[in-house]
Amino acid sequence: MVKNPDTLFAYWHISPRRRAAAERHYGRPWSTMTKNIRLYAAPHPGRLQSGDGDAPLPYHDCRDSRIQGDEAASAYLRPVLPGGAHTADFGILDDDSQFVPLVRSSIVCIPMSAHASAHSVRLHSASSGIMPPKSETGTLFEQFSVYTLYSKHEGVHA
Repeated sequence: MVKNPDTLFAYWHISPRRRAAAERHYGRPWSTMTKNIRLYAAPHPGRLQSGDGDAPLPYHDCRDSRIQGDEAASAYLRPVLPGGAHTADFGILDDDSQFVPLVRSSIVCIPMSAHASAHSVRLHSASSGIMPPKSETGTLFEQFSVYTLYSKHEGVHA
């Protein structure tokens, strides 16, 4: 959700079933897992496709934000560049500090601010810590799937 031209408000709900699946997979309680939000900036808002949350995102950079508090369900993300489009994944860091996304937001377009040109330059400098994710194959998350469909007889039962 857009709060203002340089701030997003993100909120999420991780179901008990998804938490239990993560606990079972990683062999530790949800409360001990490191939670993270990965914010993606889309390069061309006009070319974004809507409706397919599993499609690869046409983004040009991303930034990670560590979530403080075990049961936090929201966070303010700043700075973002006015006039851009963003989406975010909420997930956990595994034992190797690799980000494992659990849920994805919808894509939001940030409005331009009244003082966008000077403001954008300042925000761009402040965002210099944003780095593109690394990929050895050249395409990001090419062989990665976040979602698993279980039959009634397998998986985690809530």
